[in-house]
Amino acid sequence: MLFLVTGVRRLFLLLRIKSLAGEVRDRDPHQVERAVGRVLGDPGFRIARWAGGAWLDASGSPVQGTGSVTRTIIPGHSPPMALFHDAAYQEDRDTMSLVIELVVSGSSGHWSRPQSRT
Repeated sequence: MLFLVTGVRRLFLLLRIKSLAGEVRDRDPHQVERAVGRVLGDPGFRIARWAGGAWLDASGSPVQGTGSVTRTIIPGHSPPMALFHDAAYQEDRDTMSLVIELVVSGSSGHWSRPQSRT
């Protein structure tokens, strides 16, 4: 029974992530972070890009994984991008693949603009 409940919860999570596609299309990274973090139940969810030897968020502030936070690199993106998220999702490849697709389609245009540290 527990397996069934877990499977149903995961299915609903994947469907909720897919439903965000229209909501985050062409939004700034902060809006995408909030929407994805809300669906994942991860208020610490961050999108970061590599610049100047550090991972920086949309405001140009350094982002670091600590405690139960882990980093997932978004493959093939320039500048390099990563997601900082709850480590519980690290092994859930389907969920992270959907999140990566969502983040890239939702905010990548904003990351191509020059960003500076504030």
